[in-house]
Amino acid sequence: MNKELKPYPFCGSEAKRNDDLQNWGEIFCTNCGCHMAEGGMNKAIKAWNTRNTWIPVDERLPEEGQRVICLMRGERAEDTKVQILRWFEYDNADVSHWMPIPTLDK
Repeated sequence: MNKELKPYPFCGSEAKRNDDLQNWGEIFCTNCGCHMAEGGMNKAIKAWNTRNTWIPVDERLPEEGQRVICLMRGERAEDTKVQILRWFEYDNADVSHWMPIPTLDK
């Protein structure tokens, strides 16, 4: 399995592993501290590297009326929220990132 970690998608910073947790694998962003943990390091690395990718609104916008998952950044980290909404450009000034809603196809 590839042990290389992809950068954190929000800020592009380096990711590191925390091997100090017994029976758990934890990956974290070296810039903001965002992290994910899974049962075992191999599972954690796979989850970190294959998660859905957030798209910055300054790179690309969803289609008008498309239902998407949006990240709305606040002034403080605790003010940040994630919402599912129908995209209307004039109505989403606080959105910094978005992603399509994943399908439940098998």
